Amino acid sequence: MSASSPPAPAEPEAPSKLTGGAIVLVAFLAMALSAVAAWLYIARAQPIDGAARVQAHFGAPLERVGLQVAAAQRLPDGIEIVALHDPARVEATQSASAPAAPAVAGERVDRSKVDLGPLGATPREAVLVFAPEARWAAVRKEHFERVRWRDIAELPATGGVQTVGEGQLPWRAFEVAWVHERAWDAGTGFRDAIRADVSLPGQAASLLLVWPRGTRGDQDGLRAFLARLEP
Repeated sequence: MSASSPPAPAEPEAPSKLTGGAIVLVAFLAMALSAVAAWLYIARAQPIDGAARVQAHFGAPLERVGLQVAAAQRLPDGIEIVALHDPARVEATQSASAPAAPAVAGERVDRSKVDLGPLGATPREAVLVFAPEARWAAVRKEHFERVRWRDIAELPATGGVQTVGEGQLPWRAFEVAWVHERAWDAGTGFRDAIRADVSLPGQAASLLLVWPRGTRGDQDGLRAFLARLEP
């Protein structure tokens, strides 16, 4: 009588497909793609275990950063995208948010006088992009080399993206390149995001951290986020 075969390992629970909010974040990372092309591309993606993917790269569990997987996908070209968020904050924002006041027609918005608030806030959304070696040069160029510097006064009344700063900070045995951008709406509302090259030997990766609307982000927030993912 032959021995019975061991039971097949349980499949990890697959995160849901990318939601509308996650697609917006992906679009922030992949500006070269049109909205239609990006949607068709993402629709062909396969779900992956996002929490396991984050831990495999950083050597630390995702729970340390206080975020959960919103969606995790492998795209047809091998790029893997893991979108993270704070579900409690998303729920509170959706239930308590009020529509922004529209800009008055013809009125010039002086965004240089906007009170950005204190430093030290925690980012509540993130997107990780894990790229195969053959795709990394294109990803790196888009995320860290095509930095467009514009004075805040150059932004149109309808809003736009302002590069706030760029540089490098030490992380593990590397110098991490980062770019800080601030996206303005048609009025004085803004949303801060920082991209960082979090590549490790054998795996290239880009991180996008996003702060809540109207909350000031900075490289110390990036540094604290990476410190919580130390093995």
